[in-house]
Amino acid sequence: MMRIRFDILPRLGFLICLGLLLVNDFYLKQAYTNFWTGKMSDFAGLFIFPYFLAAFRIKSAKEIYLISALLFVFWKSEFSQFLIEFVRSEGIGVNRVVDYTDLMALLILPVSYKELQRQAQKQVEPRMGIFIAAISLFAILATTLPHEEIALNSPIGKVYKLPMSKSEFFQSLQPGNRYTDTLSKNLTDSLFYLYFNIPDYRADMEVLATIVAGSDKTTLVRLDTVLTATITGGLFGGIDEDRKVNIKQFTPERFEEYFEENFIEKVRDEDSDQLYYYNKETYEFYNNP
Repeated sequence: MMRIRFDILPRLGFLICLGLLLVNDFYLKQAYTNFWTGKMSDFAGLFIFPYFLAAFRIKSAKEIYLISALLFVFWKSEFSQFLIEFVRSEGIGVNRVVDYTDLMALLILPVSYKELQRQAQKQVEPRMGIFIAAISLFAILATTLPHEEIALNSPIGKVYKLPMSKSEFFQSLQPGNRYTDTLSKNLTDSLFYLYFNIPDYRADMEVLATIVAGSDKTTLVRLDTVLTATITGGLFGGIDEDRKVNIKQFTPERFEEYFEENFIEKVRDEDSDQLYYYNKETYEFYNNP
């Protein structure tokens, strides 16, 4: 009978990646929404996931790592869309963004496998192994918190005036994590997708805005349309239906209030680390080549 190797879990490399995964998913992603926090979960998760599974069947480690790589590629591709739609039809909120730059995380698998082999050579008493296994299982499940996107397409049209140049405005925001927009292009273009969070509803908002330079180093931001809200559910409770209903019933005035509070005021207060944007033309070029 094959012995479960819980003893390989409380080791430095595995514990560092487990800690990074938990801290990133429960704090950093909310506090600092950017390219690096988006990729950190992929790298840390791919390090611990096959390593954790291999603890249950160490002699099948190669097969576990290979299957993990194939599953990750499948999940991150458009080919998994049918599965996502099926799960959603069963009332389970899941979501993922097709972003092939996420596949960079596959580079961590050889590192994880080599660390697994090194640690498996050591015969150590399990000690904290079962406890670490429980935390690992929680971390792996927590990274798949359910998400559900709600189409809103609510026209607004309100204009906000910011006391900064258009250049300063874009320099204060984070660019989207898949597309590269040059500052010179942003200064000549006017249509942008803006993203911010409404903490009370755990909702990530996507809006279309017209951004133009005003006079005397000012920038005018017109909130054209509230496009979508992506709400995050609980680990065991799923998506809160009341939050979905409430967001769908928001009036244009309510959207204006949340946009001003969670986007405009943060830009004015230079607290815009969690705000990001896509240049509409560039975004659509990559999505509709």
